[in-house]
Amino acid sequence: MNKKLIFPVLLIVIGALAIFGLPGVIQSQAEKKLNALGFKNAIIGQTSVKMNGVTFSNITLKRSITAKNIRIEGTPLHAFGFLPIERIDITGLKIEQNARDLVHLIRTNKGLSAANLPADIIKITDSSIVVPLKGKDALNIDLFGRVRREGAVAQTSFSLMASKATLDFDIKVIGSIGQTSTQLDAAINNINAQHKLASINRAAGWFSYKQDNGYKPEIFGQIDAGSGSVTTIPTKNMSAVIGEEGDNYTLILRAQAAGIEGTDLLSDMTFGGSSSDITMHTALSIKDTKSFFDYLKTVNVKTEDLAKLKSVEEAELTIDYLPEKRFVDGPLPFDIMVKGKKLSDDVLKGTFLIYPKDMTVRGNAQTSETYTSEIQTLLSISEEKVSGTTIRLDGSLKGLF
Repeated sequence: MNKKLIFPVLLIVIGALAIFGLPGVIQSQAEKKLNALGFKNAIIGQTSVKMNGVTFSNITLKRSITAKNIRIEGTPLHAFGFLPIERIDITGLKIEQNARDLVHLIRTNKGLSAANLPADIIKITDSSIVVPLKGKDALNIDLFGRVRREGAVAQTSFSLMASKATLDFDIKVIGSIGQTSTQLDAAINNINAQHKLASINRAAGWFSYKQDNGYKPEIFGQIDAGSGSVTTIPTKNMSAVIGEEGDNYTLILRAQAAGIEGTDLLSDMTFGGSSSDITMHTALSIKDTKSFFDYLKTVNVKTEDLAKLKSVEEAELTIDYLPEKRFVDGPLPFDIMVKGKKLSDDVLKGTFLIYPKDMTVRGNAQTSETYTSEIQTLLSISEEKVSGTTIRLDGSLKGLF
């Protein structure tokens, strides 16, 4: 062959490989690496190869995880793995996961390692986490992040933001991923949430996630809100604290009624891997029942003809979950008690069951003749559910969720 033709022919061969052969080979290699990372059915829609980088487009890692583009900065040799990858840019990452599965993933994750990161720098932009809500609604959380490996440790920072009528927040996270441990610290700059059961306004707090690889993570945090509500009752000084207790987690909630002094709500819950690990105690302490019921009238709660309940003075309502009385897949059993601290008899005492599948409530409570009619009035209980001093606690909580 004429030596003058060799160089043009080589250029044609290299060009043909770049256009037809090389992208397919690199794409196949990339899919194998994704499979090794746990994405067994990963699919890459298109691959573009240039001398300064390789771009994969329309990627499906799982049915619930997709990305518009993943770009590897460098030559094709970097994409093949012959040279270390310095930077990966991910755009349009979309993670669709329900809230329960997200919480489960966080709680059961066995650890990350800087050694397993595919590049020294990983940058995520224009991405989102989509959490399906009731009906066809969904919560879209904007996600931006960056991971930079420095020796044996990778420093990470990312932000999570959501803006929705019922929930908005701005969370900044910084941390480090080592060879055997992960530490993440979050600053919760602002949370506003609205729900039928409760709402919080202008809340702020912090969150800490620490994990030694091979072990379940340690999770701690606190959120404080200046104002909000519990059902229709305005509240203030609201606080939620989460901490670890052995293999279980403890959630502590506190709130005070706004507009009246001496009315405090507290709820302590411990939860673990099964229903037998759950404990819950909720108490509403009322220092002055007359002032409390007069206050409820100002927030449109019917309190007429409650002279005897108002005369109780200092009272406490408690609700306790009874895990030892629950059988497998059965309803959730609770004790309920209303006690006046200066009375010898209970105002109300009973047990009720909540059926999780349809959120129906079934139960009975015993009162005294002194308070039966007034409790019936306060709770809008029909005549057929009252027999002497026994009140049937039947109803549904479905509308609250």
